[in-house]
Amino acid sequence: MDSNINTARCVMPYPEEVECKIDTQGSVACCFKYNRFGSIFAVGCLDGRIFLYNQNDIRKSIARQLTGHTAAVNSLSFSRDSRSLVSASHDSQVIIWDIEEGCPLKQFKINHYASQALFNPRNSFQIIIHLSTYSVQVYDLNLGRSSPLAYAIPGSSEDYYTCVNYERKGRYIVCGSAKGRIVLYDAIGLHLITHIKQGGNQGIRQIWSSRKGDYIITNNSDKIIRCYEMSGLEKAGKGVALDPCHKYHDTVDRRPWAKCAASGTMDFVVGLAAKDHALFYWERSTGAIVKRVTISSGSGGTDLQWHPTKPIVATVYKGEVFIWKNPIAENWSGFAPDFTEIEKNIRHKEKESEFDDEDEDAEDDPKKNIKQAEEIIDIETMRENPVYCSSDEDDVEMMDYNAKKGDLWFLPAKNEVDPTEDFDERADDRVFLDATVVKMLERAKRDPPKSMRHLDF
Repeated sequence: MDSNINTARCVMPYPEEVECKIDTQGSVACCFKYNRFGSIFAVGCLDGRIFLYNQNDIRKSIARQLTGHTAAVNSLSFSRDSRSLVSASHDSQVIIWDIEEGCPLKQFKINHYASQALFNPRNSFQIIIHLSTYSVQVYDLNLGRSSPLAYAIPGSSEDYYTCVNYERKGRYIVCGSAKGRIVLYDAIGLHLITHIKQGGNQGIRQIWSSRKGDYIITNNSDKIIRCYEMSGLEKAGKGVALDPCHKYHDTVDRRPWAKCAASGTMDFVVGLAAKDHALFYWERSTGAIVKRVTISSGSGGTDLQWHPTKPIVATVYKGEVFIWKNPIAENWSGFAPDFTEIEKNIRHKEKESEFDDEDEDAEDDPKKNIKQAEEIIDIETMRENPVYCSSDEDDVEMMDYNAKKGDLWFLPAKNEVDPTEDFDERADDRVFLDATVVKMLERAKRDPPKSMRHLDF
């Protein structure tokens, strides 16, 4: 995987220019999501379609197309092994997809549309659903039942939940309310842990959880992005007013923020302006703004994601997906330490034995020859990827595509058959088509489609 590439070669640790746009076949993009490795990303569209892409694909061509929703897709979330994707839509459906096969595993019909549907980052059999009625449901896929998160905070009868997220290790469910409260629930027992109050009554629009380090970031209606330590939230008493570690805002124009995110190392925080296609970068530890980039004006920003391990940012603006990435500085001295750039061509003077296969004048060393002959190159041992060797990624498994287990790092390409093609002219294609039809019929008999279930949330 290209995650082994040294990102120090990049000009800056945060992107400043748009590299490309993602092809969505004319559909209006609404939301964007990376898997936890950053090797696959998904785009949800206004017409209900979901497109999947391989990050390493230079062309950024569509690897899978998921069709099941009939209205705009609001939310996307990958399971921990990246083999499943949960999507929520305005058509009042929540669908869990098998992204290898491109087919739904389970479909939930609910009474109100869901604004968020998220997998537990450490338990792929638990999802949380935030409904348009501002209620939160926790669904257990093993037991096939849902449990509500009751808002039972004294003296806050007019308050309600506006957004939810998981803590990075899936231990807690973090909820944000319309009056600026941050509420923590135990993800297993679903009982209330604590709740704290932000300064003022500003509503929380978004809660973002860090990949490394115990931090959460809140996007508030008072145009300020706040950063909190999870350890401080856990230890805080119920109902206390807790000051954030740092605040991030536009001191000049006081812009509101459509979305916020942070780098995988939690060194930088980024905000997407609500009224412009503009990115603002702050240093997380100091709160100082380091860069602001604007490429167009006008409202239309709907989503923002930072790649988990690289200085790459994706934005959704006016129905288009933009990939922000800095050009990599070429370092040719890494291949040849004596490499130097020249302004004019020079004539090379060949040495006596410069291009000889063997140096005839060199002395023969039998010990050296024996050592080189006995040296065995290991090409079978799979070494751990240093990017994911941390407490945050402590159980990364190697992918086994045939056995359908382990983490899914990429989507293999599928052969698409054009039904309008004249197969009478090509006998080989007829054989391929017949074999494909037989496989599809066998799979349909073996794995019949699951019926849609109705949940009264």
